[in-house]
Amino acid sequence: MPTTPGNFAELSVVGHPKVAVYLTDPEEPAPIAIDTLMKVYNLTEREAKVAIAIANGRDVNEIAEMHHVSVQTVRSQLKSIFNKTGVNRQADLIRLLLGGPMIYETCHTPDS
Repeated sequence: MPTTPGNFAELSVVGHPKVAVYLTDPEEPAPIAIDTLMKVYNLTEREAKVAIAIANGRDVNEIAEMHHVSVQTVRSQLKSIFNKTGVNRQADLIRLLLGGPMIYETCHTPDS
């Protein structure tokens, strides 16, 4: 059964165990849903974009260049992201963002 942000209740029906398998291509950026990320962690759109860029392996300098802002601005945004998500390091942020299904944009099944 594919999972989406709205159907987690279906995955936890008592007495009916379910399993979820998440496959990703390490060569492709993680399909993180920006709207869900903003809602779940109360991030601004720019903070969510920075978080996604970090999860996809970008460094602070690359993000600053991509967004046409200073490195200090990106560092400030990261500090705010850490506060809102409850993590202290970029590695922890990456684990948080890539470790669960609720933020993924799409789900693919063999039938889709």
